[in-house]
Amino acid sequence: MFLTSFLKPPLPIPKCYVPALPGHVVVVYISDDHWVKDDKFGKNIKDEEGYTSFALVNKATGQALKHSIGVTYPVQLVDYNPGKLDKTVLWTMGRNLGDGYRAIRAVDNIHLNLDAYEGIPKLGGVHDGTHIVLWDWFGNDKQKWTIVAYYGKMVFYEGLNTFYNVRI
Repeated sequence: MFLTSFLKPPLPIPKCYVPALPGHVVVVYISDDHWVKDDKFGKNIKDEEGYTSFALVNKATGQALKHSIGVTYPVQLVDYNPGKLDKTVLWTMGRNLGDGYRAIRAVDNIHLNLDAYEGIPKLGGVHDGTHIVLWDWFGNDKQKWTIVAYYGKMVFYEGLNTFYNVRI
């Protein structure tokens, strides 16, 4: 169960999670900022499997998550113009991989997936400062993500009491 505060904004603010550490949740955000999932172009722009696109926009800065230039390169932040179509900031989520987790991938190349770079247990797992890059699909936990609605201060996520922040 996901508990939220009683004061809710009119629209949910998404949080992203990756199951890279068993029994833990990775919260992806910049400081106390929040990300908005903007699906304005989703109806018309889809990936090759037919999944609708969206942009991930930082609510505080107005910057969107942009595809990197290739495998192993970090994703970038760019100013977002919601009135202008820019496919480099559009992403899709693939099929459900179990427990609501999916791959987040570039809309124009579904083989490039968001990856918590070097977020594997033998290298210390996902932690504060883990880089987010694009990588070929391997199906490991550091490539599985979910976006959940967030209406306010996070109080408790049942069964999981340790949160790791991955700065973008």
